[in-house]
Amino acid sequence: MIGKIVQLIGKTASEDFEVVYGIPEKSTVNGRYQLNFGEVVLGNLSPDASRTYIYGGHLVNEKDDGFKEIIVFNDNIPGEETEEYLLLIIPSGAFQLKTTAKRIAGRYAHEAVLEMHPGDIVEISKTFNGTRTVYMAVQADYEMFLIKRNR
Repeated sequence: MIGKIVQLIGKTASEDFEVVYGIPEKSTVNGRYQLNFGEVVLGNLSPDASRTYIYGGHLVNEKDDGFKEIIVFNDNIPGEETEEYLLLIIPSGAFQLKTTAKRIAGRYAHEAVLEMHPGDIVEISKTFNGTRTVYMAVQADYEMFLIKRNR
């Protein structure tokens, strides 16, 4: 499977979220991205390996107390292969979270790792009565993107 890693990060002093593609190198230690509910492990640590694209899918391993280890095969995609899904990481900062996507990790309602396919949505807010923002996974040519659906 070919895909892309995406994160929804809560903006400071705002009710909005920011879409970030990939996992910044400074956020990982030895290819491991620590989350409160598990960790994302980049399977390829070579210098030219992608921290955004998934080539070969991912594996989810159960750990103790609801923690999960998600191993991502992050080699570079050869040519213009068609992306099939987004691996969306919502590390924290959400108060309300609803989705049509497959939830593969997250111990509590405000955190998640989702497997999103074209047309899947995630509705998220930072407060109980706050503005709910809807994001949708869309296919454009051979790439997938997470876009804000409501304006």
